[in-house]
Amino acid sequence: MIYDFETLVSRKNTGSGKWDEMTKEHPNLPENVAPLSVADMELKNPPEIVEGLKKYIDTHILGYTGPTEEYFDAVCGWMKRRNDWDIKKEEIVSTHGVVTVLAVSVLAYTDPGDGVITMPPVYYPFRMTIEHNNRKNVECPLINTNETYTIDFDLFEKLCAEEKNKMFIFCNPHNPV
Repeated sequence: MIYDFETLVSRKNTGSGKWDEMTKEHPNLPENVAPLSVADMELKNPPEIVEGLKKYIDTHILGYTGPTEEYFDAVCGWMKRRNDWDIKKEEIVSTHGVVTVLAVSVLAYTDPGDGVITMPPVYYPFRMTIEHNNRKNVECPLINTNETYTIDFDLFEKLCAEEKNKMFIFCNPHNPV
């Protein structure tokens, strides 16, 4: 299979948040500049994915769907193979994305004004979700030494000991480092 890693596909005016934000902030950027801010595609889709979607659309009706038994089997199998963790399908909660889970978790486990510890540099919706829900983003910055990031465990322990800090959001694998 031949993959095209050179053709940039503009996502301007298609509802892509990162493209719209880049264009708003820098309206005069050349057309060949892509915002590499989040893991969202700028390159052409791989042909086998395009063909798979075409085949699916030719044989299925689009509508509201939920997790299938195959989905639960795949998740349980993955967790067993990768982590030696036996989970049951009843323990799996499906959502529409990680940012939704972050918001629900912040609302469920903290109160307005509480501190939520993060380890920047980290995926920016962590901070946004915390602040948009009237909580305080408490930063324990990662230490960058020769392009290797490590946790400042002394600062982390200090922040965890503060009563106002009620939650810690851990990003694993850490994005973007």
